[in-house]
Amino acid sequence: MRYLATWSRPDILNAVREVSRYLQAPTHEHYKAMIRIMDYCVSTADRGRKVSPAQRWDGTKEEVFVVSGTSDAAYNQCPDSRKSVSGNTTELQGVPVITRSFMQDTRKLSVTEAELDSLVSNVQDMLFTRQVVESMGLQVELPMVARSDCLAVIHMVNNWSVGGRTRHVANKAM
Repeated sequence: MRYLATWSRPDILNAVREVSRYLQAPTHEHYKAMIRIMDYCVSTADRGRKVSPAQRWDGTKEEVFVVSGTSDAAYNQCPDSRKSVSGNTTELQGVPVITRSFMQDTRKLSVTEAELDSLVSNVQDMLFTRQVVESMGLQVELPMVARSDCLAVIHMVNNWSVGGRTRHVANKAM
């Protein structure tokens, strides 16, 4: 840990990339980089996201696990391509298991369409998480809850209202 004073965060990230690039023919330099990464992780244990499940699993198959998700989108954020940026988090028992932030594939015509695209991606991650948990013989609480801050998307997904301007977007939700 004595080397940490001279390292900067980009050096650590470069070390991670170098270690992961040559997994089949490691050298002494890769070993040193791995030790460096481990030192950094140990010395900065108080930083970052705290992982604390909502309830403790007793190891039985009768336990019902809760999968939930949160999504958001920033409409028209890229000044060059005019694409929207999505972000979503899928949680298992309140612990993030999948976190994403990505540029959407296509240009969206409305905030609602961008938010819906983000929500659809989040629901796909939630379904994947459910399949993984159920493949281990465990149970998942249904219905799973996906959260969004866009009221128009919530109404659309729940079939409460679809107007003329959102009809083309509703096809993706259904």
